[in-house]
Amino acid sequence: MEYFVILAVGLVAGTISGIVGFGSSIMLMPVLVVVFGPLEAVPIMGVAALMANFSRILVWWREIDWRATAVYSATGVPAAALGARTLLVLPPRLMEALLGAFFLLMIPARRALLAPECVGLVLTAYSIRASFYAIHELMMETMRGAGGLVESG
Repeated sequence: MEYFVILAVGLVAGTISGIVGFGSSIMLMPVLVVVFGPLEAVPIMGVAALMANFSRILVWWREIDWRATAVYSATGVPAAALGARTLLVLPPRLMEALLGAFFLLMIPARRALLAPECVGLVLTAYSIRASFYAIHELMMETMRGAGGLVESG
């Protein structure tokens, strides 16, 4: 039954991520942590992310800005290795608490970003990869009517 729940959540997360280009991790990670624990959930999510991004590379091959990809990878790859090493060193209970706190903090952060008085939205990784995922156009459509300016680059 647990695998059926993972499959169902994965299908929904993959569909939404396929449409908007991101978001599957935030939907799938809590389910994986509950079923497998944090030590197993993070690498499982990593493999799923690699598969999803590989398919995006195949589809958008001609649109990829390889220079921006190299710059992003120069810091992203070592940071991912450091994060994986940190995950192995820290106690599982601490990792569960940190992941839980992160997900709980995302609730007010999301509400603050969607509030009418929101004054700014900073996209770090997505701004760097804007040419790869066409996130700029997506965010313009998403934030239409909220006021302010959406920039990438």
